[in-house]
Parts: sequence; structure tokens; C-alpha cells
Amino acid sequence: MNHLIAALIVALTLTACGGGGSDSPTPAEGGGDTPAAATAPSIVTQPAAQSVTAPAPATFSVTATGSPALNYQWRSSSNGTDWTDISGATGASYDTGGTDPGMNGRYYAVVVSNSAGSVTSGSAQLSVQASGGGTGPSGEFPHAANPLAVTVTPADAALASFFIGSSADATVQSPAEATGIAVADGVTVSLGLPGNTLLEDQSLAVTPVTLTGLDAAHPLPFQSVLGAFRLAPADTNIPELQATNLVRITFALSQAALDALGGRPVIFSARTDGTQLHLVPVSKNPDGTWSALTLTTRVGHLGVFGVASVSDAQATALAAAWPSFDDFQLEAAMAPASYEWRKATLAAQTGALAVRARPLGRVNAAASGETDWEAQFRARLDAYYNDEVVPALNAANAANADIAQFQDASLKIFTWERQRQLFGLQDERDADLSQRLLDLLKRGLDKAMAACSTEHTAAAAAQTLGMARQLALLGVESNITLQSILDGCGRSTYDVSVTWTQVHSWDASLKFDDIPANAFTGRQQQNIQTSGNLHLADPNPDVTGVTIDLSASTQRVCAAGAYLCTSASDSTTAHDTAPTVGQCGSGFFGSYSVERWNLDARGHYTGPVLNLRFVNSFGCGGSSFNVPTRATQTNYDANGNVSSTKTVGTGDSVDTTTWNGSLSLGSSSRIVRRSVAITGQAIEPGAIERWTTSLTFKVTEVQPGK
Repeated sequence: MNHLIAALIVALTLTACGGGGSDSPTPAEGGGDTPAAATAPSIVTQPAAQSVTAPAPATFSVTATGSPALNYQWRSSSNGTDWTDISGATGASYDTGGTDPGMNGRYYAVVVSNSAGSVTSGSAQLSVQASGGGTGPSGEFPHAANPLAVTVTPADAALASFFIGSSADATVQSPAEATGIAVADGVTVSLGLPGNTLLEDQSLAVTPVTLTGLDAAHPLPFQSVLGAFRLAPADTNIPELQATNLVRITFALSQAALDALGGRPVIFSARTDGTQLHLVPVSKNPDGTWSALTLTTRVGHLGVFGVASVSDAQATALAAAWPSFDDFQLEAAMAPASYEWRKATLAAQTGALAVRARPLGRVNAAASGETDWEAQFRARLDAYYNDEVVPALNAANAANADIAQFQDASLKIFTWERQRQLFGLQDERDADLSQRLLDLLKRGLDKAMAACSTEHTAAAAAQTLGMARQLALLGVESNITLQSILDGCGRSTYDVSVTWTQVHSWDASLKFDDIPANAFTGRQQQNIQTSGNLHLADPNPDVTGVTIDLSASTQRVCAAGAYLCTSASDSTTAHDTAPTVGQCGSGFFGSYSVERWNLDARGHYTGPVLNLRFVNSFGCGGSSFNVPTRATQTNYDANGNVSSTKTVGTGDSVDTTTWNGSLSLGSSSRIVRRSVAITGQAIEPGAIERWTTSLTFKVTEVQPGK
């Protein structure tokens, strides 16, 4: 009920409250509703291409407008020309269900219709990768060692940053911020990351870089470089990340940029420090083309990427420094000169598609058919188990182990297991570690709960919530719930204070000609600034340190022949550093509640978000408290001479319900703006009354109690 009252008060405020020393009539209300005419469907957001790893499902969706209600019919095609309706696919989105490699390359579209007409969406292609693959554990660059390196100089600021959530779903995520990033004149890059690319949620940043040779003996191995950038975590404290699924990078070049590049265009990659520079294979674009103006690659790591041109001699040097198991792999790294070149090359190479985007390594002649890279990967995983997982487990199992050691062991087990699953490896260690991981998380949660019940802080509660979340994500039921954590750890209380400055102004032109004898034109202006501090207390907030400054003026110029009118003007000023604040009615109320707990970019709990709520006293409309003052009014005659001076009562009111919203721990600021039209006799159309309030909030945790 309080929320309803608050909403009603705000509505009344916006439509009826003039504030200050001015009467502001409510704007005229409109008439009744008119039934809308039928409109044909129009597509707002087209279905987007999807890339998944079998057997993960793919979901296509469309956004459309139109009236009356819309009907949807999805359809598919193997060639983009001949279409077949999909039975039962009649919603705004379509889920393919489990996929298999045989679905790779299929097209999907939707027909949207209603009684006013129909429209067919553009087609979206499905890319299905066979299960398996991936890269080494975090910290292992998934390519053979390479002697080539360059000096990388990043720009001071990132071009774009975006959030990628980690999940078991392999659907490619392409946030708007990661699409069409201009990395050079005539060059944009778009990024797509499957949901299972990274082990944890991450905020990533795209930063332009400049590449130079290491020294005179090691020059830049390119003729020219265009559009080089670094893809890395936005948090620079996070080390270089490898991917558990392939990152899609698509460069779009204008013809002018491609012509200016010259030579043989290539896509290159390197670690963020410029080491292990190499070319990367060009793969089919998301739309299925091989155009030289749109170059796509798929890589198993973050780092430095770009488009460059090479001479024949440089291409030979790159080939020598970059081991490959046949000559085609280097050719696959070279951007195609045209679609026809690519088509002819593919036709001449049996099995070429299978090696386009594989990490490089020479074929082992052993009967097993395992490549050197695969053997190296298996060895690296075994080394990671012995060097990282086992020591972390031993430390976590010690009697004096702390929460950080539990979390470190859990993360390393997660890393090792996920890499093995992606590569299709399994032995007796997997079952043993799975159970040990669950035991570890349960013991960690119990330990975190004990610490939280002793410390009674938001940080301890966040740590406990994080441990509980890990168990929940694994599908393990626990008698420790969000409610029991908050109850057991103790509910913190918070000190909330607000520093505010409100500027309330209007500027209205006046014109009255209904009675010729009293006709006049004029202008009325006012600017009132109030400021102060508010501290949330029970039951009524404390308002202190209030000041008010006011300046207002009115001018009236009589029309010719208006014998009943007297031209005059006045000005009013006030400066009061200690006004007596008066609350409306029984006073306004302020409170907060814990709305939710924040997660950082890695999915860890960091602290609570408070929901701040002010409610005005019943019958007070848009006024929480008043700031009255005394002002000096000076009146002038038609010649501008002072005719009289007097002291008048004036002031302003402040509505704290417009301050309602979410707050995090620490300091934060925001600006609240609202305005209403001023209407009435003698007021010219277009007059606006405005309130602009600058707010600085400070939220601190105080000694918590149960």
C-alpha cells in the first residue's frame, strides 16, 4: 500500500505541483482513447546467425511490431532458396533442440503476419561444430612455440568494453558493444564468444595497439598493419586468458582500406606482450561467404589481433617460423583474394576444411594418429594436475585451511575437469575429483558460515553466499539457504546520508489582450537554489545544513491605449544560510531494504544493493519538507525608478520521493530532473517549470546486529 501511495503522490506531483512562490495550473488533459487502426507487421530485430557445438541447441528469435496480434511461422532451408515450414514453430523464437554436425549450414527464417499483411525476415545461418577440441588450461598458450615477436604499445583508452557470461550453453554471444568496433579507418571488427568460452563471467575490453619491431635485427614481419587491437579482460589484474571454445573474430574492410593495405592480406595473432606472433586461418564468415572484404577467424585465446599485408619473402619467413603439418595450412591463413580463389583452392584440397582452424602441430606418424599438439595437450593437463591440482587439494585438506585455499582448490579442479571434458578425456581421477570437489565445497561452505556468524560483516556474508552459489550451480541441495545465511551471519545495518542541491526555475512570457483597456505583455522569471544534508533516521530523516538562494523578477509593459494598465516591474532576492525547515503534515518517512546482492564480473558476490524509499505524509502531494525564508522585494515604476521596498515571505519545497532508487555501498551520485508545463491566463505557450536536483549518496556499513 505504501508503494501505491508513493506512486500516487509522485503522479500528483508531476501534474499539479507548481512549487515555490508561483501558482502553476495543471496542464489540460487529453480526450478519450481512439481505437488504433490495423498496421501490417514490421520487423524490428532480424534473426541472427547462431554457432553452437553439438549437441547444444540453437535459438533464433525475431522482434516485430504490428496490430492486431502477430502470428509467427518459422521455416528452414538447406540452400537459402527452397524453404520448408517447421511444424509447431509458431512463436517469436524457435529452439532447434539438440543439434548435430549434419545441421551445419542450414538457414532459418520466419514469416510474421496478421490481418493487415505479412513480412518475411532475413535468413540466419546455423553453424554446428562437432563436440571436442578446446585449448590448454589457463596460462598455456594453445599454439606451438614461435620465435617471432613484436613490440606492442596499447592506447591509453579502450575502444569498447562488454560483458560475457559463462555458461554451459555454447550459443555465441555477440553483445552490441562487441559489434562493428572501428579499429582503423575503413576497418571494423565484430566479436562472438560462445557461452562456454571462458571459465568465469568476464568484462572484456578492446584496445587499439601499435606494433613495431623488437629492434633493428628483428623488424616488423609485415609490409603494413591495419586495425590491430588487444582483446583482454577489462580488469588489467587478470592474467591472459585462454578459451575453452573458439572465439570468432570478423574483420570488415572497406575496398579503399583493402586497396591501401597492398600485398597479400593476412590475419595475425600474438600474445598480449607481442610474443608468439603468427598467422591464423581464415574461416567461413558468419553469413557463409569468403569475401576478402569480410575476413573471419576462430581462435582459442585472447590476445592481440589485426589485419596486415605481407610480401612473398615475408610469407616464406612466416611459414618457416610457424610449424604446420601441410602447406595448405599456411595458405588457409592467407586471406582469399576472391571467392573464386577460395572455392578453387578448397576443391583441390581433400579434407582442407578439417584443418582450417586447428592449432598448429606436425602429424605424428604413430598408428594412433594423434598429433604432436594433442599429445602435448594431454601432457600439459597431466602436468597441471600434478603441479597445481594436487598441491591445492592438499592445502585445502589441512586442518588450518582458510576460505581462500578452499576457493583456490575448487577453481583448479573446475579448470582441469572442464578441459578434460572438452577434449573427451576420462579416467579414474575424474570420478574421484568430482566427489572430492563436492566435499570440498560443502566443507568450505560450513567454514564460511562459521566465520560469517562470528564476524557479522557484509564481506563475510558475500563470501558465504558465493560458496552456496557454487554448490547450487552444481545442482547440489543444501540446507543452507539465502535466508539462513542472512539470519546466521547477522543482518548488517547501514548508515545512509544524502547531500543535495535543488535548482527550481521557470521563465514565462506574459501576454494579456482579452480586455484592451488592461492589455499588457511581460515576463516572469525565477531561480531558487536550496541545498543541505539529509541523514536517514528513524522515524523521520534528519535535515541539516540547509541554505536557500532566491532571485525572481516580473516585468509588465502596458499596450498602447490600455488606460487601466500600469507599467511596472519588481525584483525579489533572498540569501538565507539558516532557514527554519518545516515538514509537511506529520513529516515524511525514509527507509531502506536489501534489494539484492551484487555479483562482480567473475560471478562472485561483492556486497548488497539497498533500495532507498521515501514516502511523503498523507495530503502533502509533492512536498517532503519546506524551506521558508524572508526576501526583499523592490518595486519599480514605468521609468525604472524604485517606488517601494518591502520584505515578503517566500521559499521552496523539496520532494524526496524523486530520490528513490537503488544504492550500493560507498559513495555514488546522480542527477534527478523533472519538469511541468506552465499554463494559465496571460502565460504564453511553451513556458516550462523545471527542477534539477544533484544528489550524492554515502552508504556505510555499521556494527551489524542479528
